Amino acid sequence: MPLLVKETSWHQTPAKVFIVVPLNGVPTHKVDMFTSEGYIKLHYGNYIFEKLLLHPINEEASTIRLNNNEAEFELIKVEQAIWDRKKDKRSKEAVSIQMKQETDEQSIVTKLKEEQKWEALSGNYQRDKTDQGNNDQQVGIHGIKNNETNDERKGVIITELTEEDVERIENEEKLTKQRQHKDLMDKITLKVRARIQAEEKQKATPIVRTQGQIGVKFTPRVFPTPMRESMAPEEEEWLKKQAEARQACGFIASDLRPEENNPDWVKAKGDQMFKAGNYLGAVSAYTHGIKLCPKLASLYSNRAAAHIAMNNMFKAVDDAAEVRISILV
Repeated sequence: MPLLVKETSWHQTPAKVFIVVPLNGVPTHKVDMFTSEGYIKLHYGNYIFEKLLLHPINEEASTIRLNNNEAEFELIKVEQAIWDRKKDKRSKEAVSIQMKQETDEQSIVTKLKEEQKWEALSGNYQRDKTDQGNNDQQVGIHGIKNNETNDERKGVIITELTEEDVERIENEEKLTKQRQHKDLMDKITLKVRARIQAEEKQKATPIVRTQGQIGVKFTPRVFPTPMRESMAPEEEEWLKKQAEARQACGFIASDLRPEENNPDWVKAKGDQMFKAGNYLGAVSAYTHGIKLCPKLASLYSNRAAAHIAMNNMFKAVDDAAEVRISILV
């Protein structure tokens, strides 16, 4: 794993930035350099130096010199101003992501340039072969026309260009080359960014989760209100009293033997309680028998008699009505 070089020195002017990086004894021919408008990088031996610039630079006008065991960057600013590092609000994560993106873009740009270079060389080779064949075929024609051409050139007036004309022509050629290079770099950059965005979009698409079901179980509760810890002792006491009251009547379904769930046996038990004057117990026995066999009319009539004995006239009327319905059905 390469070591990150941090012992560097730098200073700036409104137009330039100067950065000095120690090579730590590595020969200059083993130094790999990489620069762009916003990113510089050196890789030599087991060391690496990289920096994401605060503002863009003029890549073509900037230079780097390797001498005296040092690498000296002279970076030309696009806009003349003093860079203030305190205004850099980028996080480390954002800087790392942008540096990786710059590296990926430059590698793709380099690859595209190599492909265009080989295409150009291949095209020139084919063109040279074609031109050589055409020249061989046209030797006779040129030999015939040589005399005429020489006669015509005798009337040509040759004028010497001034230094201003030469400088103007050189500047125009230089501007034309810069414009062509800029257009080429813009096209390559657009292609690279489009490719990187497509790859990032494909990576960012989340995986569709599989369909599933979540089972929910509720704790059984006797009371209709929500359970509260402060009310738990009172609720337990009430349930205990209810269980004791049901047990006193002697007809709790969970406590009965299998033969005690016979409606005829329950009716006989209620008749015994009625004769003994235990009308409340008789009502409980007849009620349990009705749960076991709702269509047995004698249970309703006997329970009505027990209600009359306890002066519960309304309940007695209801049971008498049930007796009539059971007989009709």
